[in-house]
Amino acid sequence: ELQAVAREALVLRGDERGARTFSGGSVYFVQNLRDGFTKIGFTTGKPEARLESLRTATSGHLRLLGTIPGSMATENALHARFATQRVKGEWFCFRAEQMLRIQEWIGAAGTETEEAR
Repeated sequence: ELQAVAREALVLRGDERGARTFSGGSVYFVQNLRDGFTKIGFTTGKPEARLESLRTATSGHLRLLGTIPGSMATENALHARFATQRVKGEWFCFRAEQMLRIQEWIGAAGTETEEAR
């Protein structure tokens, strides 16, 4: 399902070659425990290192929910898919069923963190 979402976003943007751009990374999901908002981001490094840099930039308590393999195209596709839930930038306010879907993706294709269990 995630690959279909990524392809759809590329077609909408007219960027078929974008799927190869910045591959080999991870799309991560970080939740702010104070307001419940979730960030969808992309990194080619360690998601835990990205979490630490986010912690210095926000006053809320953050936890890494998990990651899925992906590219910037995957991240962009997820941003497009959840555009109506966007709060600001890469932060989203998900409904319960959307959070369950994300947790299913993480469980099926990625890595769930101990902290998120």
